[in-house]
Amino acid sequence: MEWRLRSTHGIELRRDLMCSWHNHMASMLRPLHGRLKEKMRAGNYLKVDETPIRCLEPGHGKTVQGYLWTYHHAGHGVLFDWHNSRGADCLNEVLIDETNAAHSFGGHLQSDGYSAYRAFMAKHPELGIQPVSCLAHIRRKFVEAKEDQPRISAWMLIQIGKIYELEARQRQRGAGCELRRRARRRWSLRRYRHLTRLTKHLILRHRITPRSPLGKALHYAHDQWPQLEACFEHGRIDFDNNSVENAIRPTKLGHKNWMFVGGKDTGWRSAVIYTFVEQVRAHGADPYRYLEWVLGKLMRQTNPSADQIDALLPVAWIRQQSDAVGKIA
Repeated sequence: MEWRLRSTHGIELRRDLMCSWHNHMASMLRPLHGRLKEKMRAGNYLKVDETPIRCLEPGHGKTVQGYLWTYHHAGHGVLFDWHNSRGADCLNEVLIDETNAAHSFGGHLQSDGYSAYRAFMAKHPELGIQPVSCLAHIRRKFVEAKEDQPRISAWMLIQIGKIYELEARQRQRGAGCELRRRARRRWSLRRYRHLTRLTKHLILRHRITPRSPLGKALHYAHDQWPQLEACFEHGRIDFDNNSVENAIRPTKLGHKNWMFVGGKDTGWRSAVIYTFVEQVRAHGADPYRYLEWVLGKLMRQTNPSADQIDALLPVAWIRQQSDAVGKIA
């Protein structure tokens, strides 16, 4: 950005000045980010994933690993949260309300098979969180095993593909949660149960070693199949975590350009700003216009109430834009 402003517009701006702007903007948006966390934990179904992002280690001139944790709620969109590790305790920031335990998250939590999620649930059984696995991650393991055992892997992929075909048809029909649940129980449940039985049978075959690509895929699937049962009980639950991965993808593309975030103690700024950029982008709107609008509002408010903050969230702004277009039309 520094060299682009200089070469394109002849504007000289120090990098530390731009960093201070970045810090100030994130600080202003932080109450809205906190409000989104409250809304996330108040829901009954969340998706979560984490992705590594390098950050600077102060005083050493080197980078270390940090992590952008990503949450998705069907009604409240995406939320990014920054941590310096992949530990289970990182989930506390969003899922647990330290001031009122009754307001902590206690619904279905969908993720891949990373052990931190189970560790968190084991540490907090009082929350009653129900794990949901991700069919896309199960499928990915069999894609990786195709060169090892092409016939078996291809068959498993075809059966998983049939489940996705039904989901695609239901989306095209605009099916609601109840219709999706009934269609799954009628057409996909039998296929799912057959896959679980076949996975167990193949694991017992001695010629498929646990360390082979197919062996790893089978053991992963065997561990994850039970947590997909919730999809057949609740039509609102998706079979995969793809909406979270789609939200993460732009950050990974950006990562190729900026390589790392500022530092261990400043990663939160990127998480806050990314949250609002991606929330607006998800609606096909211009993040710059939203940020210009919301920062102008925040400059005129001190200690806004929860209702005032709700009126400043991206969904409220998107609604205003839609209403304005409707009036013009």
